Amino acid sequence: IPSQQQQQPLLSLAPAASAATSPFSAVGVASPVTSSDACLSIVHSLMCHRQGGPDSESFSRKAVESLVKKLKDKRDELDALILAVTSNGAQPGICVTIPRTLDGRLQVAGRKGFPHVVYARIWRWPDLHKNELRHTRQCQFAFDLKQDAVCVNPHHYERIACTGLELSSLSLDEDSGPTDDHGGIEGISPPLPPLLMPQQQSAGAAAVPKQTALPPIPQQQLLFWCSISYYEQTERIGDTFKAPYQQVTVTIDGYTDPSSSHRFCLGQLSNVHRSDVAERARLHIGKGVQLSLVGDGDVWLRVLSDHAVFVSTAFLDREAGQQQQQPLLSLAPAASAATSPFSAVGVASPVTSSDACLSIVHSLMCHRQGGPDSESFSRKAVESLVKKLKDKRDELDALILAVTSNGAQPGICVTIPRTLDGRLQVAGRKGFPHVVYARIWRWPDLHKNELRHTRQCQFAFDLKQDAVCVNPHHYERIACTGLELSSLSLDEDSGPTDDHGGIEGISPPLPPLLMPQQQSAGAAAVPKQTALPPIPQQQLLFWCSISYYEQTERIGDTFKAPYQQVTVTIDGYTDPSSSHRFCLGQLSNVHRSDVAERARLHIGKGVQLSLVGDGDVWLRVLSDHAVFHRLPGPGGRVFDIRQCYSEMRTQALQAHRASLATAAASSTSSSFTSLPAGPRRQGAAVDELRRRLCQLRLSFVKGWGPDYPRKTIREAPCWIEVQLHLPLKLLDDLLQSLP
Repeated sequence: IPSQQQQQPLLSLAPAASAATSPFSAVGVASPVTSSDACLSIVHSLMCHRQGGPDSESFSRKAVESLVKKLKDKRDELDALILAVTSNGAQPGICVTIPRTLDGRLQVAGRKGFPHVVYARIWRWPDLHKNELRHTRQCQFAFDLKQDAVCVNPHHYERIACTGLELSSLSLDEDSGPTDDHGGIEGISPPLPPLLMPQQQSAGAAAVPKQTALPPIPQQQLLFWCSISYYEQTERIGDTFKAPYQQVTVTIDGYTDPSSSHRFCLGQLSNVHRSDVAERARLHIGKGVQLSLVGDGDVWLRVLSDHAVFVSTAFLDREAGQQQQQPLLSLAPAASAATSPFSAVGVASPVTSSDACLSIVHSLMCHRQGGPDSESFSRKAVESLVKKLKDKRDELDALILAVTSNGAQPGICVTIPRTLDGRLQVAGRKGFPHVVYARIWRWPDLHKNELRHTRQCQFAFDLKQDAVCVNPHHYERIACTGLELSSLSLDEDSGPTDDHGGIEGISPPLPPLLMPQQQSAGAAAVPKQTALPPIPQQQLLFWCSISYYEQTERIGDTFKAPYQQVTVTIDGYTDPSSSHRFCLGQLSNVHRSDVAERARLHIGKGVQLSLVGDGDVWLRVLSDHAVFHRLPGPGGRVFDIRQCYSEMRTQALQAHRASLATAAASSTSSSFTSLPAGPRRQGAAVDELRRRLCQLRLSFVKGWGPDYPRKTIREAPCWIEVQLHLPLKLLDDLLQSLP
């Protein structure tokens, strides 16, 4: 032991937190690995300093193994590499060189890339692009010096900002073929990968280094991480959607779920001024887009729609050197996700069974469908499944492929042992295993009686074998044969019902003053026994939303009636805070006309809406003046949930068949504005179905229709629109289940 000063410690062991900057290893020993150690030890040590990112761990390991083997005969350079990486650049050392290939690129695991970029991505910047590197002065064999050897020491290069947005930076293959006019790979329409769920910051962010410190903001001060408003041209439609911090992934789609906390469904928003162009455009929103909050505050976009999405943000404008307000990107639809060579994180190879369990779980969780099951429950269920399949590599690979391709490649059966009672226990809860995983990856609101296995499934749950297939794409969803009341009520035996469908002892709200005409045509043809799919009540916080209009102008905020309040009164008085009354008298309008002023004088006690039975709505008129509604039912019933669902199902299927028949013609059109009038009846014509089947419109005092001078309700001086949430949810599930 060399002589040292008395107070000087012999060894200063580095804590694990500072391992990256310490010359000591993470286990606190005095000497790290050197070139004289076994290759496996060197690779393991270097992999401890991998920065993560979109490149899979298996690809990074193969690249490091290849480099270590090439340097085994050049001990000085290998030692320099080890010291540079383990000291995080504190001691950059000499050049670490490998021979230059004919095309200048390095091939690892069937993929090609520039060698200095490959290793800089592994150890320094996971989101690096090839045009963002510049060598330091001390580097004598830098890639751009065109010598016979190339330096791959990651600390002999500096990162610089791109001069423009390099869309190809999202792909690891840096020369994967010619590009089209949109900047995408030729033959693949998206310029950006359709499934963009990153773990690291975006490419081109060198102008704001990842190490830039953020001021501390206690999360308690921020209840929501984003607010989303929907516009049609210059008019904002509906209320602002706010995403809470607990829900880091939000979907904006064209469907009709009115109460989801993780989806902003544009299909349930009505607009009396909606133009034909907006009407046609809304037909193609479909599955929309997904926004994800990543890390400390980065936001990433995933396109789920079958049609283009155009994005402009100050961040992207700055990266591309464009002026603000100029649309920068036409993001690719997700229709090609299943056949795209890009994985869910936008790289050329997704995770496989050889990756770490944590990586596999993370990738599979990116495809979770949300729903009532908590994210922590879903994660535990997925972790349990991945651990059980670790010794069955073929089945685990089949599961990964089936889930990440969204069923385009369903693969083989993915089996787990059958338990004595046939159920799987996760986090203290029991459920049938095929149902648990189908809810996670396909249908969040699935009921156990709604699954039927496909022909290719050899270990389906109902085949009663020793193993159970849990591949979610080996099952199909079918309609229940009967109404599952337990799905509509938390109390599964809430008491007998009377002849009107109400709870015994509570008479249905028969209207004493109603102006009915006659029952809707064809209502008798729909039997009362029409089955409704199960909708857990927890998914619907409110049973209706009520908006008040004066001619074409919406006045005031939307009133929402909670499920605990099954009777709601709309009157002309002024209580501003009642939960069971929507008082129109307290709503002001600086543009109010004299006609509306006079009509409002006669609203008085207004009307009463009641939710009866499984979802029927009854109307009772309390006012001394007439209330007008188109085609009320007998005895005051203005909405029949079973008749609605039967008609909804029929029309949605007919519209879908029509859309398939004209898909070829539509795809050749230059834009949706040039489509013929037909598409208004095609596909998921959400607005039309919502208007006809999911909402009620009532006018006070003044009538409308063919027998009145006012031909549409939009000409009435004061009227209300009632959006019914249960049929909206049924329509949402029906549209999403269409192939």
